Order: sequence, then C-alpha cells, then structure tokens
Amino acid sequence: MGSQGLSPINLRDFHVSEEYGFILQDPLEELPEYYKPWMSIAENLLLLIEAKQLRDEVTQMPELSVQHLTGYREQRLARLILSHITMGYVWQEGEQEVVKVLPRSLAVPYHQLSQALGLPLIMVHADLVLANWKRKDPLGPLTMANLSPIVCLPGGDSLRGFVLVTFLVEVAAVPGVKAVAESVSAVMREDEETLLRALGDLAESINQMSAALQLMFDYVDSAVFYNTIRPFLAGWRDNPAMPEGLIYEGASVEPLSFSGGSAAQSSVFHALDELLGIRHRPESAPLPSHPHRLQVCERGRGPCQDGPSGNKGRWGGHSTGERHGRITGHELPKECEGYLQRGSSGGQHIGRVLTVRIYKVALTLVILMQC
Repeated sequence: MGSQGLSPINLRDFHVSEEYGFILQDPLEELPEYYKPWMSIAENLLLLIEAKQLRDEVTQMPELSVQHLTGYREQRLARLILSHITMGYVWQEGEQEVVKVLPRSLAVPYHQLSQALGLPLIMVHADLVLANWKRKDPLGPLTMANLSPIVCLPGGDSLRGFVLVTFLVEVAAVPGVKAVAESVSAVMREDEETLLRALGDLAESINQMSAALQLMFDYVDSAVFYNTIRPFLAGWRDNPAMPEGLIYEGASVEPLSFSGGSAAQSSVFHALDELLGIRHRPESAPLPSHPHRLQVCERGRGPCQDGPSGNKGRWGGHSTGERHGRITGHELPKECEGYLQRGSSGGQHIGRVLTVRIYKVALTLVILMQC
C-alpha cells in the first residue's frame, strides 16, 4: 500500500536528536569577547533589575552586529541573553511604568537573530527552557541537583525550580519524540510490530513526563511564581498594561505585539497532537492563562487556578479568564505555531511536517490496525 515517495524523517533537520529530543544539546555558556557587553549584563541581570538600573545599562550598551556569531549554538546563546535582557528591560518597573520602545542597541540585534532562527521577538519556551541549562558536574546526570539555568530572571530558587522542572519534563519526553518519528516511519514501511512498540514507548514517555511534572510542587513556591516570576514572563499582546504593543527601534516603525512564554510552545506537545490526531475546538476547556502554567496544570483537564495561595507549591484562587498577553483556550495550538523552534533553514516545524506525512499514510495505518 502506497507510502512511496515519502522519505524518512531526519530529526536533525529540525535540531532534534534521539539523545536530547528538542532540548539544545550542550548549550554554550560564553560568547566571543566581542559580545562582552551582552555577557556582562546577563551575568549581572538580577542585580541590575533589583537596583532598577537595567534600563540605564541597555541605553548605554553599544549596538553589536550578529555577524560575528559562529554556528547555531552561539546564535541560541545570544538570543537567550537578549531575550532575558528584553524581558527585564520591559518589566523592570512592573506594570506601572512600562516602556513603549525597545532601544535600538537591543532591538536591532534581537530582531536579526530572531529572523535567523525563525523565532518571535519575545522570550519563548525554546529560550527559557530548551537552551537555558548547564550541568554543574559536566559528567554528571540530568537531575535537579546537577543542573542550573545559564541566565536567570528574578525569583530565586523558585525561578530555578520552575525552569529546571520544565526542562526535566522535556528530558522525560525524549523517548517519546523518538517514538513519534519511529511511528511515522513504521507506518510508511507498513511495519505493525515496530509501530506498536513505538506507541508503547510513547505511552511510557508520557507517564514519565507526568511524573517529572509533579516536581513542580516541591521546587516552586506559588506565591513567588505569581508575584515575582509571572510578571517577567508576560507578553505585550492583549495586555492592558501595554495595549499598543512595543516598538522595536530600528526594526519596526509600528508597535508589535507578542504573547508571553508558555509551555504550550513546546514542540513536544505539538508533535504528539499531530501524531495522535488531537484537535482543539473552541468548546474545549480553557487552558492556563499564565506563562508556562502548563507545567503545573494538567493539559486539557479544565480551568487552572491562577491565584496565589499561602501553601508552598499549591495553586489557589480562581481562573480570571484574563489574557494579559498570554495565549489561552482553544487558540493555543494554532497561535503557538509561530513560537516553535524551526528547522535548520528556519522553515517548517516538525509538527507541521508530521501532519503532511500522517495524512498521506492515514489509510495505511487504519488497515494495519484492523489486521
């Protein structure tokens, strides 16, 4: 039965590996000397934000060219740094004294890097989590005790816990990512045995992701998340504090609007949705409204509770339904496509490729499962 003409999926075309999934493998921690002004701000980011001096530092920062960045990993580190500086610059004074313009010295290189990597002009999951990790012991395991973020926003231990627990969910998803590619290839080869084994591996990977997610209750204080971390992850789309969006000086004449970070931007969820044929409808239960809240609420199981509570690691209150620059409800899958990491040419993300492949071999899959 026809699957001829379809080539196997090469995960590396999408910067995906069997060992690390969508996680950036062995991210760099230092940029070349030319980029010392960026590195210096990144290394002192917390102090600059707390002292309300980050905006002054950025204003004095020279406009650097991205042409001296060599290779994909240097580009990802540079974007990680500029994304954190951007969020700190915008939200340094909270929602009361927001800015309308991002200075040219930051906006121009950030725009150029984002264009090259196919990512929006705001910090996303690919920055905060997938490229923001390092081992304390280079030969040690990927565990909470042996991991640390490369760049941090305010939030202390809870911020580190938030980033790293989310990272461990991605680690747990690695066998599932491999199973997705194996499932599609098995259908193309009409290999029922391999297909069933791959789907079993996928189910186990999802169970491990759920187990990793539970660590959020141990490592993140809900009050710290709500009052300190959350504001720095907010976007400037449909956000009452920034109704007109943000002008990127030297890159945009008109204000641009982007939604804040969300774990729904993880390519893992999109790849699983495409493989399993999950479709999100307007009447679906609302998804979390705050950035990255998918890490602390079960996906698609009803509204999350947004308010802080006095209990560490627990989420109280009621969902407000307000968007505040974050994507919510049935719009998540479609909206998040523009926030996913791209292939080596900045083209399609793997979920979209899987959609095309799976539709072409759907009849084959039905026949195999009925045999």
